[in-house]
Amino acid sequence: MTVYQCPKCSLKKDVANLSIKIIDGKIVCPETLCKCGKEMENIEGDSGMPNIIRNESSIGKGILKRMKRK
Repeated sequence: MTVYQCPKCSLKKDVANLSIKIIDGKIVCPETLCKCGKEMENIEGDSGMPNIIRNESSIGKGILKRMKRK
């Protein structure tokens, strides 16, 4: 779970699942909206989210090479 805190009223909230929505042209997570109307901030930092870098062109070339061998 991730802990979020409201910058206005200092209310804390544990959130396990997040959804992303566009509200009034802004990307927000409805689960992190406070009762006072402000969006809560993540106070634990950005951890646990991997950076996945995929090189699709090399994946495709490897498949073609294997198909040619058969």
